[in-house]
Amino acid sequence: MKQFVIHKDDYIRRNNTCEFINLLDPKKKWRVTIKQYRKNRSLDQNAYIHAVPLKLLSDHTGFSMDEIKEFMCGEFMGWYDYKIFEKVMSRPIKTTSQMDTSEMSKFIEFMQWYGSSKLNLYIPSPNEWDGEW
Repeated sequence: MKQFVIHKDDYIRRNNTCEFINLLDPKKKWRVTIKQYRKNRSLDQNAYIHAVPLKLLSDHTGFSMDEIKEFMCGEFMGWYDYKIFEKVMSRPIKTTSQMDTSEMSKFIEFMQWYGSSKLNLYIPSPNEWDGEW
């Protein structure tokens, strides 16, 4: 699948995209997805959540970092149920790899709130972290 970004002043690419869609065979079904561009979570954000909140929450609770990450994603983004054979399972609606920078910032704040209010655990902010622990 071809993906590209159309910048706000890129009228040529915008027009070419419309022309391309008009050239699609009308006798066939097509799946076309257009969504607003958002920058994916940053590498710094990803490094921070693994080094600080997930590590602290894991150490505090005894759950693995993967278990904590899945739980926190589900509590923050919500859960969806699916069925395998006859068993109903739940997964987070969205994981950290699917979050944009804004969602990841809010996710970090959520983990800090959760640690503080539910577990009496202080989780330092990204600006308090120097990249090593």
